[in-house]
Amino acid sequence: MTKRKHSKKKSKKIIRIFPDSSILISYLNKNDVHHQHACSCFGMLIPHHPTFYFSTVVVMETMSGLIRNGFTTKKSYDLVIKFITKLEDYRSERPIGLISVLKKYQAFAKTKKIKTLTTIDFYIVTEAMSIGAKILTTDKKMYKITQKSYKEIYLITDKVKGISSDLPNLTRDIIYNLN
Repeated sequence: MTKRKHSKKKSKKIIRIFPDSSILISYLNKNDVHHQHACSCFGMLIPHHPTFYFSTVVVMETMSGLIRNGFTTKKSYDLVIKFITKLEDYRSERPIGLISVLKKYQAFAKTKKIKTLTTIDFYIVTEAMSIGAKILTTDKKMYKITQKSYKEIYLITDKVKGISSDLPNLTRDIIYNLN
């Protein structure tokens, strides 16, 4: 990941956050069923000065999701740029070579149950795992598959039947991390 913007304020420990496109779409789309919960999540996180990690795939999926929900390309672009540039510290991925991709796939697919994820979700999860970031999502399937192998994934919604939101757990973990 390459650094794009740097905060002058530092927490005692680095809090790494890797948002999935589902939570970004929910946050940016006021009509989304998960919007309020996503707002609560980012509202809780921002004062703790986390480092946000974005992959090209997540940004592309976010743009695509907003457009599918009726936003123009320009409006989608403006919303994403406005959100990212307001963050104190964010990073985007570095280009990676073919051998690196194959080795990462081999390492994670052999030993982790996450190999049943979609290709994009697998990429997001393995990137977050490799940097030790907390994954934020509203995607129930991604969450259920990943949580078996990686405990740093948080389902940020109160609208999924049978599963409670992880926002209280995320809050506890962030506060605990700072002490």
